[in-house]
Amino acid sequence: MASTVLVTGATGCQGFATARHLLAAGVHVHALVRDPSKANAVELERRGAKLCVGAFDDHDSLVAAAHGTSAVFLNVLPTFPDVESELQHARNVIHAASEAGTVASIIYSSVTMTGKHETFPGWGPDYPLAWYWTSKAAIESLVRSWGFKYWTILRPAFLMHNYLSPVADHLFPALPQDHVFRTAYQPDSPMTVLDPDDVGRFATAAIVDPDRYNHHEIDLGVQALKPRDIARILSQASGKDIQVEFYTTDEAASLAKVNPMISAQLWSNEVGYQVDQDALKKYPIRLTTFEEYLQREKGAVQTTFG
Repeated sequence: MASTVLVTGATGCQGFATARHLLAAGVHVHALVRDPSKANAVELERRGAKLCVGAFDDHDSLVAAAHGTSAVFLNVLPTFPDVESELQHARNVIHAASEAGTVASIIYSSVTMTGKHETFPGWGPDYPLAWYWTSKAAIESLVRSWGFKYWTILRPAFLMHNYLSPVADHLFPALPQDHVFRTAYQPDSPMTVLDPDDVGRFATAAIVDPDRYNHHEIDLGVQALKPRDIARILSQASGKDIQVEFYTTDEAASLAKVNPMISAQLWSNEVGYQVDQDALKKYPIRLTTFEEYLQREKGAVQTTFG
């Protein structure tokens, strides 16, 4: 078992879940945070985590956070329009982990379909969001090749918290505002979803039992839900009548030129997150359904839908 783990992005949904599960398992946690006054940072400190104030662009803070750790949970996010930052941030964390001299294990949270991007219909340098997929694939390659004794790559599908505020306010603004799930998905396009807490459970398992999960690349998703399924489940959880509206082809094409989230929805119609459910059966972790997630997150459901 890793005695001390550096969790990056510790106040985000995946990092926070990972840190909580590690602490519950008796593992010491260095939680990398930018703002120690944030609610999630305060909660992690209350649970026993050591808060390490720093940033992905601050080499000294990363080295200090990695000092004395034996494992790293790597969770970096893409930014737009600075499409180079995610890969650079990952390099910075990996360099710091290497400099620490004690890190034997790294767990990277990527995304489902990474590494398969060159098979996407119409793939090429002008492919919408090509930078997103090439960045994820490059980080995976760094994790595999850097020389850590243990590595595990987790590839979550679409995280369930995207349908609740505050994330839904940006991805699906009509959902909290008007109780309308307005989307560029096609009516029959399935969206494979995952509870972000389950990323933390898998990451913790890989850290606690690194031999079992070493060199595993695990696609994570629990249900493939069509838009009307999503609206129905949200309606049941919130007690509100959630309607579904679909952008026309022309509307979606026009919006995609300025909104990468619409481009991602159009990608889902053509490719989508494909998870082999049978392959997940070998792991002793039962994934959380969308219904179960919303039941657990009643407060967030109330905040989103009133």
